[in-house]
Amino acid sequence: MDREEAQRHYPVPTFRHDLDPFTDEGGESQAQIRSRALAALELLWNSPASRLLVVSHGGFLNSLLHELTGSRLCWFDFGDTAYATIILSRSSHTVRVTGVNQHPHLPD
Repeated sequence: MDREEAQRHYPVPTFRHDLDPFTDEGGESQAQIRSRALAALELLWNSPASRLLVVSHGGFLNSLLHELTGSRLCWFDFGDTAYATIILSRSSHTVRVTGVNQHPHLPD
């Protein structure tokens, strides 16, 4: 379903606690998504690869970026098929976000 239909069926509440399920029918809480993001980051951090591609939904990618940047009060906008680029330094334990919501593969 497209974004508008999904929002009609599953509106995001104006306020919800991190432990509240995403919808009345269930779904992951923000805390559960954060837990998965931390587990994924641990796998990525321990990978011997120097270049990695992570494919996921915007909500999960937001959780990854929140954990990497230490930011909880912002939302990283991801359009359909958009991506972010980062440079992660294992030696200095820093992350540089070099782009968010990039989509040069789509026609203007």
